Amino acid sequence: MKLVIQCPICNSNELKKKKKYIFSKLIRASQKRRLRILFTENIRNKEKYTFYISLCEKCGYLFLNPRFSEEDYRIIFQSESPRPFDINVLKNNLHRAILNYNFLKGFFDYKLKYTPKVLDYGGSAGYMLIPFIKNFDCYLIDYIEYKLPRGIQYLGRNSNDLKHDIRFDIIFLIRVLEHINDPRNLIEDLIQNLNPNGILYIQVPLGCLKEWKSLDTPFRHINFFSEQSLYNCLRIAGLNIIYLNTVYQKIGGNPGWKIDIIGMKKSQYHKQKKILFKSTNLQQRLKFFYYIPFFVRNKKYKYKIIISKLNRLKKNISKKLS
Repeated sequence: MKLVIQCPICNSNELKKKKKYIFSKLIRASQKRRLRILFTENIRNKEKYTFYISLCEKCGYLFLNPRFSEEDYRIIFQSESPRPFDINVLKNNLHRAILNYNFLKGFFDYKLKYTPKVLDYGGSAGYMLIPFIKNFDCYLIDYIEYKLPRGIQYLGRNSNDLKHDIRFDIIFLIRVLEHINDPRNLIEDLIQNLNPNGILYIQVPLGCLKEWKSLDTPFRHINFFSEQSLYNCLRIAGLNIIYLNTVYQKIGGNPGWKIDIIGMKKSQYHKQKKILFKSTNLQQRLKFFYYIPFFVRNKKYKYKIIISKLNRLKKNISKKLS
């Protein structure tokens, strides 16, 4: 593990420690198995280990610091065995997979003279590729090799396993980038395997809202994106953004905010495609907006908390107007 002093996205030195977490070796049997492996295999000589949430004040990127190395991940995940294709998981995800398939029709012409190729990076057992199998050549990359359905080809663990001569028309990272150690470098790698008119579709949770404030493990997510930081990440990596939106959605039984973003190579950017921003010019709304669904559905938000948020919103608006 390595404590970084430069932003992994924009290389800025303007990093600020926003929160401190101390994870202990003395953990209950009921706690996360990966956390136990961390102290028994990765850092055997320590009883506790400190992580920070760092904020890049230049590009808005929030991330867990220090960062795990490839060897750290290999040790932590080496005992995990592939899981079979689960029809029940498919049923839970099929509606979302079909929505994604139809959504991407607005940004890519599915009716081509050749069979287009689609890559799901970090695609688990291939559930999100099911609607594409009929009309696309489907490929998948994941750290763990799952038993995939017919019509989906496994290419390897990460972008290092991608051959330079294969080109994709659609690449998507759905709920993946929040786990990646170096998100900008990954996007730069994937751009090399993108066809001139291809698109890169990314979906991540809005981690900058609440998630980074209450971590129970350093493994679940290590990046906590806002619209602003995700936008900057793709732009710096070399893409033009043709879509950006934040939607409140139920995924896996847990409702929450997600960010959708689509990028194209700058040299192939079509001016006739209008970018849709349902946000401010800075790609980030006032945070109070994001709390509205929680107020509606969660009784723990008492009257005084709502008033506090309203007062804070009022002050922010006053600052912007002054």
